[in-house]
Amino acid sequence: MKTPLAKVCITGGCGFIGSHLVDACVARGIEVTVIDNLSSGKVEYITGHVRSGNVQFIKGSILDPYLAKTALASVDTVFHLAANPDARRGIEDPSVDLELEVVTTFQVLEMMRRQAGPRRIIFASSGTVYGDVGGLEVNEDFGPCQPISPYGAGKLAAEAFISAYAGSFGISGIVCRFGNVVGERATHGALFDFANRLKENLSVLPILGDGSQAKPYIYVRDIVDGLLFVAERADAQFDVFNMAPQGASTVEFLARVLLRELGLTDTMIETGNTPYGWIGDIPQSRMSGQKLAKLGWSPSYTSDQAVEVGVKAFAEDLKLTEPFRTLLRECRAGIDEADRERTSISSTVFVAAASGRRFPEDPEVLALGMERGDGRGAMRMVSRSIRGAVIGAGLIGRQRSHSFISVGDTCLKYVCDPERAAGIKLANEVAALQGQPCEWVQDYEALLTRDIDLAFVAVPHNIAAEIVMRLLENRINVLMEKPMGINVEEAQAIASIARDSKATLAVGFNYRHYPAIARAKQLVQQGVIGNVIYVRMILGHGGRPGYEKEWKLSRAKCGGGVLFDPGVHLVDLGRFFLGELEPVQAHIATLHWSVDVEDIAVAIARNHQGAEFHLHTSLIEWENHFFVGIFGDGGYIKINGRMGNYGVQELVYGKKWAWLENGSQRERNVVEVFGNEDTSFSQETKLVVEAIRNGRPVPENHEDGLRATELVDQLYRMATVKP
Repeated sequence: MKTPLAKVCITGGCGFIGSHLVDACVARGIEVTVIDNLSSGKVEYITGHVRSGNVQFIKGSILDPYLAKTALASVDTVFHLAANPDARRGIEDPSVDLELEVVTTFQVLEMMRRQAGPRRIIFASSGTVYGDVGGLEVNEDFGPCQPISPYGAGKLAAEAFISAYAGSFGISGIVCRFGNVVGERATHGALFDFANRLKENLSVLPILGDGSQAKPYIYVRDIVDGLLFVAERADAQFDVFNMAPQGASTVEFLARVLLRELGLTDTMIETGNTPYGWIGDIPQSRMSGQKLAKLGWSPSYTSDQAVEVGVKAFAEDLKLTEPFRTLLRECRAGIDEADRERTSISSTVFVAAASGRRFPEDPEVLALGMERGDGRGAMRMVSRSIRGAVIGAGLIGRQRSHSFISVGDTCLKYVCDPERAAGIKLANEVAALQGQPCEWVQDYEALLTRDIDLAFVAVPHNIAAEIVMRLLENRINVLMEKPMGINVEEAQAIASIARDSKATLAVGFNYRHYPAIARAKQLVQQGVIGNVIYVRMILGHGGRPGYEKEWKLSRAKCGGGVLFDPGVHLVDLGRFFLGELEPVQAHIATLHWSVDVEDIAVAIARNHQGAEFHLHTSLIEWENHFFVGIFGDGGYIKINGRMGNYGVQELVYGKKWAWLENGSQRERNVVEVFGNEDTSFSQETKLVVEAIRNGRPVPENHEDGLRATELVDQLYRMATVKP
């Protein structure tokens, strides 16, 4: 009998298997709530689903009672995948498996018992529960189970709790004992380990153990298909199923397939001399899948086939990430004379592999961390730095420079500014901070042929578009300050180039990265204030003597007044909290400054659910002021201050009508203070650098920049203007 799934919670839903399960559930029209603390998972795996409204994401641990209660509310089934992803970690600290296997499972079961919610749990267990049985093919009735690792013990103990709750409290529990899972997005396991070792050295791949260890490998999409099958078809109060294919594959076979798929056919495999890889490793494992086959499901692939398919998918992803994209390109093509000249790599940096003798190094090359080390003309990257350039040596350019250096494993190679004094001053400042040379260039065109991974564009709006588009056309990743150009037409042109470019464009909406804003987003996602009704934002600039002469108050250079900048920041935050917005009304006026743009603006927009966004920004506050209020049908969140000269950032949240609960409103508030050091630029820059380094999506891209600019343009077109 088939039991259709309507609403599910996936613990660990940003992880290797969990994110694939999210994909499959969304494809089937199942409502999904994900809770994940991101200790090993990556939120970008499910970001598209979250933004589209198909998935509710709660960042945090399932061990947090409030978060667990929120995550499990109103769902019919829990897929409990949150766990310690690395079996070896428990050898160093067995308490890890006690907490992450046993206690997490107990927490889920207790929440299921105590509240009206899910009555069924699908648990991700492991074949390690059987212990070392010498290669015997085991079925679910094998016993006694004698795990030899804390990981296996934790899984078996969790299974026992599920069985007990099924017998005592009427909760339905299905245990799925996985074989070794392979495929794209792997965040742990042998493939993941191999990739990390190859990052250090493409010429040799060490394997723990003698390589003969054989496990039943199953492709991740098969696992997901099996999980959904048992969730819909298994009807016992408690049951256990092996999820493993026919046969087993050796670790050496796994390594050879990975090297083949990466094109590293000359890489040597270096094995140990023991039949096991680590303490607690099971050298030979076989699992029978007959019980599940009789119910109607079997994996699509045998073990060897799963290795072929899963490793290929993993390798394709790996090729797109840094440093592999660069490593593999240079390994295959070598480095010709033109490339050596372009990257300023001195021939003296090369290592003579045959003699083991190292020649004198060029200090600039050491910053790149490159050397030739395998005797076959192949290049390998050692601690490859991300190389950057800043275009615009003003206040924001300086902030981006400092933020980039602070990320670590980076080198700002160039500062570009038409003004020699400003450019050289910042270049010298950067060189002193990073301990490596930084060169001033006057014209950005000179950067188009330099070896740059990321360019920061911090220039007046009227010249930004041309620079950004030229960089993207030359395959240089860009972080440009908001807004995207001087008007919506330029934003559309930039977005069009970015969509077709091999490089990535990030847009500098650093307000999203203030700690209080990030915390508010988390509270909203957790449902702390219920459904959001409206969001109100105020950004008041104090101005300064002579401000009317600065470029930001010139229509020709800025494109607009306070509705355009900094208003676009607030519009982006409105989208951040409410999703896509439609304009309702706006009003702009020039009340004080003798300029050709507005110095005050108010606007209202609305999302598809009817929640409203209210914006107020001006240059006539006489002191800087920043406020964000998020109001839901169950409570509120208020943020005051933006750090720096906008004051200490403080977040307050509370329940609706809390004063009715035996105390004043203030006594019922929760206050969080985040200090006065502005970390938004460094946090945003770090995320962009890490995204480029690992081939992941950047935090805010050209589509975010375009949507915000388009909404500002629509508000301008409908705005009433003070005569």
